[in-house]
Amino acid sequence: MIFDKKISFFLAFSLITFNINAECDFKTGNFIDELFNPKFIKKIEVEVPKSAKFAKNIFKILTYDDFDIKSEYKKRFKAKITVTYDFGVCFYQGKVRQNGDFKDHIKLIEGGKPIMSLDVKLANGNILGAVKFKLLIPETRNGLNEVLGSLVFRQLGFIAPETFEVSVAINGNESKMLFQEDTQKEFLERNLRRENAIFEGDESILWTHQNFKMLDLERMALSRMTNDNWLLKGTSSQAISLTAYKKLQYAYLNAHIYHDQFYGKNDQWLDEFYFYGVNPNRKSSNIFPKYFFALLSMHGEHAIRPHNQKFYFNSFISEFEPIYYDGNLSFERGVDLPGSKLAEIVGKKIDKEFLVSIEEKMKSKSLKTFFLDRVESPKSAEKFYNNSISNFLFNLEVIYDQLNNTQFPKDKFNETYIPIEEYESLQNKLNFNQKIYVEIKQSTDGIFFKSIEGKQEKVDVNELSELISRNTVKLKRAVFIPTLIPNNSIKQFLIKTTNFPGSIYGSSSVEVLEDVKNKIIKIKQNQSDDWVLVSNAVIDGWRFVFSGITISNNKDKILGQRFNKYGLTGCLNFYDSTFKHAKIEVISGACEDSLNIVSSGGQIDFIKINNTFADAIDIDFSKIIIDLAMIKNAGNDCFDVSGGEYNLLSFEAKNCGDKGISVGERSLLNASNVFISNANIGVSSKDLSKVLLNKVVIDNVEYCFESSKKKQEFGGSKLQASAISCNGPSLIDEDSLINS
Repeated sequence: MIFDKKISFFLAFSLITFNINAECDFKTGNFIDELFNPKFIKKIEVEVPKSAKFAKNIFKILTYDDFDIKSEYKKRFKAKITVTYDFGVCFYQGKVRQNGDFKDHIKLIEGGKPIMSLDVKLANGNILGAVKFKLLIPETRNGLNEVLGSLVFRQLGFIAPETFEVSVAINGNESKMLFQEDTQKEFLERNLRRENAIFEGDESILWTHQNFKMLDLERMALSRMTNDNWLLKGTSSQAISLTAYKKLQYAYLNAHIYHDQFYGKNDQWLDEFYFYGVNPNRKSSNIFPKYFFALLSMHGEHAIRPHNQKFYFNSFISEFEPIYYDGNLSFERGVDLPGSKLAEIVGKKIDKEFLVSIEEKMKSKSLKTFFLDRVESPKSAEKFYNNSISNFLFNLEVIYDQLNNTQFPKDKFNETYIPIEEYESLQNKLNFNQKIYVEIKQSTDGIFFKSIEGKQEKVDVNELSELISRNTVKLKRAVFIPTLIPNNSIKQFLIKTTNFPGSIYGSSSVEVLEDVKNKIIKIKQNQSDDWVLVSNAVIDGWRFVFSGITISNNKDKILGQRFNKYGLTGCLNFYDSTFKHAKIEVISGACEDSLNIVSSGGQIDFIKINNTFADAIDIDFSKIIIDLAMIKNAGNDCFDVSGGEYNLLSFEAKNCGDKGISVGERSLLNASNVFISNANIGVSSKDLSKVLLNKVVIDNVEYCFESSKKKQEFGGSKLQASAISCNGPSLIDEDSLINS
């Protein structure tokens, strides 16, 4: 539709307000930016109603002899959590329990009042988008070092938790503590990653297991999945989780066994520190060497110990990414480790470009602002910041020079040999009782485990989850060691191109044709589950034309989950790419999203999409300008964006099964020259999003606009529109705003 300046716009809609049981005494939609900035939090109060039982539990922890905190003292207690901001107060219900492996997580403050580190899970609401988080005694994480370190890792593009200082009162006992979010779905989204499998080193047999001494079984401990609730969601997440788990178990097993063979059992340095880092991407990328390099420059060896490591599986690239957690960081000048040990841990030489990029980012004024926003006393913390960054840069240079002047040990890791016999031999020598499974099969007949003795047993998905997440089966200790390394990486589907500046992957039956002269990529879908992924590309002036299969609007024909076993939701997918005057056309497509763009940026001249099964356009974690978008006949939303910043200069959508434009998960959308016809809702702003509209014509919809909170980890939203033509009601909840 071409907008004529002579058109007279008018507002003709009414607001329908619905109650969502607001938890705060203010509209969260009025404070979208402030609710994600720690400096506006003045105090967090935790009140445990059953205080006598809670106090008794504290007394038991303080008085029993061992230094570790037993699991029996980590019971959950119902709690009321109050958060005081500069602009109001929020009241939540939740549960708390004692946090930490050791008694440094509980102490007596002035007057003999107890204060302890807590795990907190909110039943409603969130704090800075976190539903599950920790309130930590600062000394357990080295105080300001943890706040700065977490921030630095995020600045460098690594995954790290939101961490800040805050005043906390637990049953009236007040002290300064560290807030740190848990590694949950919302944590991944804050770090601009789509939900996927998360793993960590298995600590369950390290501290007080049976009659073994502390850390006796460290070489027996492999990995475990921490978000097994995601595995239980469907067959696609099961396939992804199992693939990732096999790869990581193999990496842990090889790290333990080959390290022992290389250094021997009488290495005093090994006995004292026992860290060397598990790198599951050993042959495919440099992300772990870069991460270890940064960690060592902050004296973060604690996070390199295998049982302390955390991992995110990125199915877009079929690789793991490190998650920073509990590094016991110290921004002190000086490096204690010899070059040979540094080389062993890092594993590969670090390129000069990475060193330079770190130095540039550390000089950013925004980094200092972000840090000072996360501390209780900004003036006194500024000196710490300046000294710490200076020391960090010094250590980077020292380690970089040492690595360049050190001969790296020969990599003895065998890519095909799996040392199961060595692991079983060590288990027998230690007289450690656990069952070893060597095969997991999934078929139409069910899920089957095969033991090292050759016995096969049928299990259900809950027992699969139990094995992967807790290393037990029917509550008895078990471990899985794969006999084959999975080779179902998305990289095996690489399509050869002659001049395209990036990587294109596609399913086996999809057709991809490259027209180099005209800079066109033509794609034909031959089966309903065919897909194409464009990754790490600079798409300058290229045009994509996708011809898909048309199927009836029958949801049963889509997989049980909205993504396939490579985590892709779209027929045509773009990941980690830059657009420059790109053009995209999609006709039909039997996918959850006909076009899906993730973690990308730039400018697209036009997107034209017709006759799609579900969503026409879905964009996540991106910053994109679209000059023109035209959508006709979408089974669900015509245009759906989340977690980013988006500009639509002209937009036309006809026949949208649900929403014309849907904006969610703390996004910003500026859209002008908008025409929407035939939809359930014209434009929807959800979950702390801001939508700014100008020149809008919406016709034949049930609701013109919607502004609301949908998910617990977010809040209300804003929608502001000018020059509107729409005849109908709009939906708004008590936390949100619609202005015109």
